[in-house]
Amino acid sequence: MNSQSRSCGRNVQIAIVVLAYGGNEKVTELLSHLRPATITAAHELIVVHNPSTSKESLASHDFNAIRVIELSTNRGYVGGMNAGIDVALQSKPEFVLLLTHDVRIAANKVQELQALINSYPDLAAIGPILCGHDRVPYSAGFIRNKRVHMHHRIPNEEMPNPIWPCDAIDGSVMMWRAAALEEVRGFDKRFFMYFEDVDICTRATRCGWRIAVATNLYAVSARGGSQRRRAHAYLRARNGLAYARTFGTAGLLSGLAECAIGLWRETPKPGGHRFQDAKARQFALTYWRGTLLGVVDYFRGRWGPPPQRILRDTDIAATSL
Repeated sequence: MNSQSRSCGRNVQIAIVVLAYGGNEKVTELLSHLRPATITAAHELIVVHNPSTSKESLASHDFNAIRVIELSTNRGYVGGMNAGIDVALQSKPEFVLLLTHDVRIAANKVQELQALINSYPDLAAIGPILCGHDRVPYSAGFIRNKRVHMHHRIPNEEMPNPIWPCDAIDGSVMMWRAAALEEVRGFDKRFFMYFEDVDICTRATRCGWRIAVATNLYAVSARGGSQRRRAHAYLRARNGLAYARTFGTAGLLSGLAECAIGLWRETPKPGGHRFQDAKARQFALTYWRGTLLGVVDYFRGRWGPPPQRILRDTDIAATSL
């Protein structure tokens, strides 16, 4: 770690954990947009760095009044965020804000999220409505259907104000009540990335908490998965089954059915235009390989990052178990 946070010596209301992957320019861009110095609530800022190479470090950059946690290897979303959460909770904050480096959210939105969660004592976590870089909203939280399947809810004109309860919120922006975060003991260490957000929110609701989105607050966050198709398929299958299993045997069977349906949808059908497209057939093969290996690894209990052969041609750095 480098410097201590600006909140040292006083009670911390918000601990802000930023998970960074790659170089420091991405963190700098987020912080310049967030402008944490303008947040009036007593806070501390923690940056957790998942390196993309063994020699990469944020130490050369002067992040003034920020605690920097340098991890020796890329631990994925789960390992990185859990490392930040462990440090954040040491200051006994009231709330913990979790951000990924590619999110764009302003300081006033952070304070509005804090005010909302503070107004509803039964809320474990709250997040904003998410937009892509084209500013088109794509998620007002996750909702569950068919027992275990989660999907993004699309914002609409009939959203209640000021919050809209949901089953889970996206992991790119999460304002947690520290007491709830301690109760669920952070993210499931097995997952590495994908499904960790719906899993932790589900565990919180099973403890009697609620989850919601703020219907008048927006943040920009890119959708994931486009640069990691094989790894995305692998992790969604493996972690999705682990999550489904928390609903019992019926949940696991439903998860397996979702895997099979996904394979069918991704496969080019004879007579269709995709069947004649070599790139589409290659995409389908990649999806099949990732999904089937994910299913196998779930049943044999292999956790953590995907195997090295799955990480080829992705934007996820090679990492070891």
